[in-house]
Amino acid sequence: MASGLSLPLGRPWLLVIPIMLDLLLWLGIQIPITRITSPLVDLMIDQGGENGELAADQLTLLGETSRLNDLLAAMIPSVFSGLSQDNLFNVVANVFAPGLTDGVDRRDLPTIWADIGRNLTDPGSIVGILGLGVVFLVIASLVAVSWRVPLAMAITRRPMSAGALLTYTVRSWVRFIGFIALVVAAAGVLVVPLVLFAGVLLVLGLNLAALVTLFLVMAASLVAIYARFVLESIIIDDIGPIRALKRSALVTQAFFGPMVRFSVASVLLATGALRLWDLMISSPPGLPVAILANSFLGTGLAIASMMFYYDRNRLLHKFAPATGSAGAPETLL
Repeated sequence: MASGLSLPLGRPWLLVIPIMLDLLLWLGIQIPITRITSPLVDLMIDQGGENGELAADQLTLLGETSRLNDLLAAMIPSVFSGLSQDNLFNVVANVFAPGLTDGVDRRDLPTIWADIGRNLTDPGSIVGILGLGVVFLVIASLVAVSWRVPLAMAITRRPMSAGALLTYTVRSWVRFIGFIALVVAAAGVLVVPLVLFAGVLLVLGLNLAALVTLFLVMAASLVAIYARFVLESIIIDDIGPIRALKRSALVTQAFFGPMVRFSVASVLLATGALRLWDLMISSPPGLPVAILANSFLGTGLAIASMMFYYDRNRLLHKFAPATGSAGAPETLL
């Protein structure tokens, strides 16, 4: 981590993308999600039962604090979007502790900053908001890959022309999209039948919701651990999503303890920093300082993650026990 945080000090241009995106989320057009949350609030009040008002209050809070355009920075370290969602480990952490992983609360911004960032625009319909959300997530994946490719080049010291770098970035982005589609498809194949099965048993008088939820949590956590370095593998090794998943699982299997400690430490640093920024932004100088410091910390942690994977993957190749018929190292998978 110390090495990862040192690299941006000598190459501050690596911070440009996260800083520019946070400025865009702050100064650009703001798209509220109240068109989605407001009908849900009314539904919870009318039909939510004894917990309806509590659910309605939480939905109201979500609508007031969230912006659809925050999805543009969902996969890079962002003061406004919160913990980067560029790997499954962070996604699972976000599910378990959303209060720690969310971005700063815009309602706490000083008036001088809040007035600048009140360019609210409503797409006009729920369908429009959902469609924009999908577009923003696709753009977010491209931004994440475009940000990480230079980081990988700095680590591997791989010379590349501008044209080759552009091709390499697009190829990595397409593969990353393929991995996301693979995860969504796998989740649908596994989760939907389990939920339907639990629903059938509930009709028969057997409530296994807690057991099914526990199984899904355990399965998601295990997959998240072994798929921790998929994006690193896609970019550094220049391979497809399935091979990258195998490579990530192999590195995790060989260095399970250090990998878990590194991932937990990274999440703790990132989430702790987000809560610090949430306190800092109440003063006028706090927001610009938080954007700069969070970009530096997030970039350093991303570089550290790539260094961790790159070094241990090279160790596995160096000490590979056997070679195949073509002379290539045989992995355990």
